[in-house]
Amino acid sequence: MLLASAGYLYDKSIPDKGKHGASSSLRSVPTEVAVGVSNRRLIVTWGEMLGATSYKIAARPKNQLVPKWYEYTAPSSPYTIEDRWAMSGMEYEVRVAAVYAD
Repeated sequence: MLLASAGYLYDKSIPDKGKHGASSSLRSVPTEVAVGVSNRRLIVTWGEMLGATSYKIAARPKNQLVPKWYEYTAPSSPYTIEDRWAMSGMEYEVRVAAVYAD
């Protein structure tokens, strides 16, 4: 079984406050996030967000002793991640966040 979730990713390059002191980073997140495995590749798909310039993806195998997120930047859905360990039946956790120009 593969797992997928939409969520916010923390990006140090994006300030927490906008020009007027209000948070500008909170927006709705991509929906319909799904993950498939084929030929040692993870294929991540999601519903595209209006106005997004790119997407940040974080993925990791589920239930690792030392969980480590691997981060990727994608221009649009779908996005393919090469993973020599990927195989059917293995569980993955995936997060997708939209990136905006502002």
